[in-house]
Amino acid sequence: FTADDQIAPITNFRIINLPERVMLEFAPDPGYTAVRVFRRTGLGGAFTELGEADASNGLVVDAGLVNDQDYFYMIQPIGESGITGRKTIALYAEPAVDPYQPEVAAV
Repeated sequence: FTADDQIAPITNFRIINLPERVMLEFAPDPGYTAVRVFRRTGLGGAFTELGEADASNGLVVDAGLVNDQDYFYMIQPIGESGITGRKTIALYAEPAVDPYQPEVAAV
């Protein structure tokens, strides 16, 4: 066994919606050499593996998306010897032209 036979699970996974892209944010861990990203479009169907991304800063961007489309994401940590940890739960994303709608004051 090597030190990364037990990969710590990803924590603090969240989605930040932006125009035509989403940011997948998570707590970086020195045991992760990369993360594998999975995406599903719409409410049903299978997840597609998008590939691996650098895990050092705890941020992955998925660009070229359609605004107001439903997406779901999971990420999976990868350690030194290629061993993988558990996938995260699926989180919902919806890129939007204005993801932060202005607050409307009650009159």
